[in-house]
Amino acid sequence: MKDNVKAGIRLFQPKGDEERRAAAVRFAADVGLTIPMVVDGVDDEVGVRWGAWPERLYVLDAAGRVLYRGGPGPFEFKPEEIEPILRALPGGRQRREADGSPQSH
Repeated sequence: MKDNVKAGIRLFQPKGDEERRAAAVRFAADVGLTIPMVVDGVDDEVGVRWGAWPERLYVLDAAGRVLYRGGPGPFEFKPEEIEPILRALPGGRQRREADGSPQSH
């Protein structure tokens, strides 16, 4: 926690969903995150339902089907496994090649 304070990234537990969203937006801006993100409510309903603790990566298609469910982090956290799945989605390869930047669906 002391390192977080030194780096200026210490966040207090949000009291509501709006505070949590604001913290996520700040984080995304601070680290230069440009992909869409979804923020769970303070009740952590999504995290509980999806077994997202410790952290996990998921890829869902437009119909909501799970295409990839990563293992629990940190030892089974393998983001490199996601790129081929994203490229296989409709438009995935063309979008990435068009501007050279990663795309999320």
